[in-house]
Amino acid sequence: MKKYEKVRNSSEYWIDFEAELSTYYHYKWLGKRSVNAFNISELDFIKKYVLLTYKYGFVTPINYSEENLLMEFENYKLKNESNGIFGSNLMFYIYKYGNDLVYSSKLFTDLSDKEYKIVVQINPITELKDIGITSIGYGSIPLRIEMIKKTEEIEVVCYLDNDIFNLWIDNKKTKCEFEKPVDNSELAYLNTPRLNSFLRDLKKLCFDFGANDFEFENLGLQDFSENGVLFDGEVIYYEDIVEILEPHQKIV
Repeated sequence: MKKYEKVRNSSEYWIDFEAELSTYYHYKWLGKRSVNAFNISELDFIKKYVLLTYKYGFVTPINYSEENLLMEFENYKLKNESNGIFGSNLMFYIYKYGNDLVYSSKLFTDLSDKEYKIVVQINPITELKDIGITSIGYGSIPLRIEMIKKTEEIEVVCYLDNDIFNLWIDNKKTKCEFEKPVDNSELAYLNTPRLNSFLRDLKKLCFDFGANDFEFENLGLQDFSENGVLFDGEVIYYEDIVEILEPHQKIV
């Protein structure tokens, strides 16, 4: 059994996976009939998707108005096309912030805080409230979801590129200080079951709207499965632990 290094705050060691290590969840609509049917119901899909992000606190949009979404998106699309930019879609639009894409998620980053933070980057930890005063890059995003649209295929892709949801952390930060991996279990138990429930419900939503294929892609990582992040070989969902959480630790 592995022994882990206990530290005061394991989020200080969160980082993107090194090299090409990552995990992807692909939800697909294959074939013209499926694509055409989705395009007709895309607005309804986005609205229900947004409700799902609000429920679990992951990848919540920063650019969303239910009443004016379609009109604002069309204006945005026309502006892009006048500048020679094509291929805009609703999911891209709701995360657009200036020239960046911003994905905010509610994460517990410090047990002593007694509350979550709305985080847009993990290395260093950057909160949504600070994006106007700090630069936002494309890396170190807690969780990222994109929609890729082609003539005969639509794909919603969920990217897990970091170690924040694992029970233990073993990366270049930890190796600089410790011989053993760092114990991340206390924060993981507050964040990861909620993530697993979100991934489960996202898959269901996609298939409810006509998705006909799913692919789990794991590029060399441990403790990941098609159903979410594993705790000692098991997928734990938010409903499994919510009754034992303190009131301030409950998001759903």
